[in-house]
Amino acid sequence: MCGLRKCTLLGTTANARLAAYEDVAHAFHTATGRIVTMIDPLLSQCLLAFVGTPGHLDDMPPEERVVEIAPNVAHDLLPRIKAIVDEVYSAEPPLWQSPSISEMGRQVEAFVTARHPGLSPEAVNALANSFCFDWK
Repeated sequence: MCGLRKCTLLGTTANARLAAYEDVAHAFHTATGRIVTMIDPLLSQCLLAFVGTPGHLDDMPPEERVVEIAPNVAHDLLPRIKAIVDEVYSAEPPLWQSPSISEMGRQVEAFVTARHPGLSPEAVNALANSFCFDWK
């Protein structure tokens, strides 16, 4: 079952075995035999904190906002969050080459969702908004 990336068995429920990967948790539903993507709420929440709100000045650095939310695992999450953000900003072809800001946002959302399906829609949207604000 764990042919993708690093995998750790987290536990079981009545019909699902839960496994954690580097950036997404999956459940193997034993009744249907399908692997179902699950949202990683902590990574999503920390990405939201790291990215912040476009146009809003915060007196706390992004890394400290993540530490405030997840003090025990921030050292593990920060490299992952920075890698996700770097991946968006260094995408080839560049995601900023869009006919409009709204199209750019949709491209960023599709890019991030395809590569990191465990992120919540709110986290993906926040990253897309931040990217668009930076290029506006």
